[in-house]
Amino acid sequence: MIKGGYMGKVLRINLTTKKIITEELPEQTAKDFIGGAGFGIKYLFDEVSGDVDPLGEENKLIFAPGPLSGTSAPCASRIAVTTKSPLTGAVGMSLSGGYFPVELKFAGYDILIIEGRSEEPVYLWIKDDIVRIRPAKKLWGMNTFDTQIVIKDELNEQNARIACIGPAGENLIKMASIINEKRAFGRKGVGAVMGSKNLKAIAVRGTQKVTIAKEEEFKQARSFMLSAMKESPVLYPEFSKLGTNMVVEATSALGIFPSENYQTTGEKSYVEGIGVQANQERAKGSEHCYGCPVGCSQLRLAGGNSKYIGTLSDPEYETYYSFGGQTGVNDLDSIILLMNYATNWG
Repeated sequence: MIKGGYMGKVLRINLTTKKIITEELPEQTAKDFIGGAGFGIKYLFDEVSGDVDPLGEENKLIFAPGPLSGTSAPCASRIAVTTKSPLTGAVGMSLSGGYFPVELKFAGYDILIIEGRSEEPVYLWIKDDIVRIRPAKKLWGMNTFDTQIVIKDELNEQNARIACIGPAGENLIKMASIINEKRAFGRKGVGAVMGSKNLKAIAVRGTQKVTIAKEEEFKQARSFMLSAMKESPVLYPEFSKLGTNMVVEATSALGIFPSENYQTTGEKSYVEGIGVQANQERAKGSEHCYGCPVGCSQLRLAGGNSKYIGTLSDPEYETYYSFGGQTGVNDLDSIILLMNYATNWG
């Protein structure tokens, strides 16, 4: 097996037969497809027929972090989930960050493949080599925040990292997400595929270490990247404080910020209502993915004069244009509330 970056194992779980298999990751697959989305597309192409029902038993969910996930490389805690999309009927691939990606690596796996369909709601508990399929009937119907809390309490493992679905995924809404912490695999309806399998959540805890094959060369490359990040006139001075909200003003200045289903794009301004100043007035800190010094995910608390006071969420640019400009909403507190609801319901 390739040394460094890879754990060398594929975990395959069949929810129909309850069979759990650990396979060796082929060295040639690692060389040809690297990891993450590459692994996902490779296994989907090889194992899932193009004519399967996306919400049927034969579809698969393929989770794969990258080779740098779990190392000290900055901005590398990413994971791809690949499936046949119920939204498009084609390849569905969605990405997420946070701590779930590295935890799967720490548990010893480069790929997690979920097959089949359980007759009853279940969740997966993966702790290094110990893998269990556990009942989740009492979790069915819970929102994503409560699901994560209850599972951690049930397992007596507060350091577990969890990816789960909410009511949207359970009800097979074709744009449903998979939520880990407050982050989302938000594209292509991957949450509906998870719901179609009666799989409520995946809880992971790992104690292993991702090795580096050439330590000195890795340290040099990491140092070079960190220096380049520090020298950027935008990354730390602006992006780490504003996150993707800064794109609202950039696209508005170009006249391309989406407005009212593109009917008034370039004509109506949203900068005063949802731009940088409004966001800074509601700033409550930031959240970092594992090993990332930037912390671009910005926490925003609905303002004191709002009827949504006390509502906290972490909107991204996609939130500002979809809940904001596209629907003609120029009120940041409303967008904070909608983001909170969307994450909670999955």
